[in-house]
Amino acid sequence: MIKLAGQQEHAAHWVGVIENVIRRYEGNHKGLLLQMRYFEELAENYICEKLCIERATYYSWRAEIVTYTALVAVQHGLIKVA
Repeated sequence: MIKLAGQQEHAAHWVGVIENVIRRYEGNHKGLLLQMRYFEELAENYICEKLCIERATYYSWRAEIVTYTALVAVQHGLIKVA
């Protein structure tokens, strides 16, 4: 029971991280990329076409989103940096 409660708490922290990331990027093109890539699971080429961006921009924005997510996860103690 204790182990399950710990897993639920851990999952709740991850939900908080995702909500934080969504709030950070909502209302702009990076938010659209986040939605299209990670929630709708659309293809890279399709996203680039719909957002009218080059692949380099796609990769740069994606890297920023992933880095920000990792930093928020560190703040929540979900990832440890060696």
